[in-house]
Amino acid sequence: MAEAVVSFVLESVRDFTIQESCLESVIKLSPHLEDVIQTYGFKVASKQKSGVKNVLRRFACIFKEGLELHKIGAKIENITSKIYNLRSSLQSYNIKEIRESGGESSLQLHERQRLLRRSYSHVVERDVVGLESNVEELVMHLVKDENHHQVVSIWGMGGLGKTTLAKQVYHNKKARHHFDSFAWECVSQRCQIRNVWEGILFKLISATKEQKQEIKEMTYDEIAKKLFRVMEETRCLVILDDIWSLEMWNLESTILLTTRYQAVALPPNRNCFLYKLQPLNENSSLELFEKICNIWKG
Repeated sequence: MAEAVVSFVLESVRDFTIQESCLESVIKLSPHLEDVIQTYGFKVASKQKSGVKNVLRRFACIFKEGLELHKIGAKIENITSKIYNLRSSLQSYNIKEIRESGGESSLQLHERQRLLRRSYSHVVERDVVGLESNVEELVMHLVKDENHHQVVSIWGMGGLGKTTLAKQVYHNKKARHHFDSFAWECVSQRCQIRNVWEGILFKLISATKEQKQEIKEMTYDEIAKKLFRVMEETRCLVILDDIWSLEMWNLESTILLTTRYQAVALPPNRNCFLYKLQPLNENSSLELFEKICNIWKG
């Protein structure tokens, strides 16, 4: 019963955009829910002991537990009533449900998530821990003369620091000295391939307003040919962050990418160097955690 109430709370409240005053009401209800759940759990669990000698005692407690359940049920009904009142208040304040817009709400949610996940090359983390050797290894691989890999893939599960590592490589002095042009594009799951191509081309040629307009009027084939010529004539480092599918493999030249998926990291018919990023060790994890805590304190 208690779990059902918690589910009810989440279902009732999560689909609303809540003003600060209403949010305070929700927060005030939370401790009451927690107290009710903990009280019932404690009272019942304390009586549920194993062993034959406790059987008779257990039967004697059943009636008392029923009374406890009835009391807690009354409290739950009271909280449920308050939640209904809160929901009515939200509607009276003309705070509408997000899902009221129908199918668009799902698209809006995905777009919001995409923007939150989007990475930018100029935003560089100050507190980087445990990636120094990774950066050095990748940079040395990229700048050595005998490197013939078209693609360098940083592969690993979410949260390992793939994007952070890619940024460190992107801004590394040796890499900056070795390559002539640079482009960073966050691809994401719902990207438009043409937009990615245009973004790369804009950055590689430092496009003017007129050039950007000219590129936007090009066909797919024209953009691909121009992009190929630029990458062939100059030494370019292109970083594609957060790739989800194989559709992006219609580009040539040297590309460094980050992805969670091994199948994407090792595309067919490509000369690819796979770099599997490993989790931080315990000491580095603790150091990073302390730095993050200090940032929030400061």
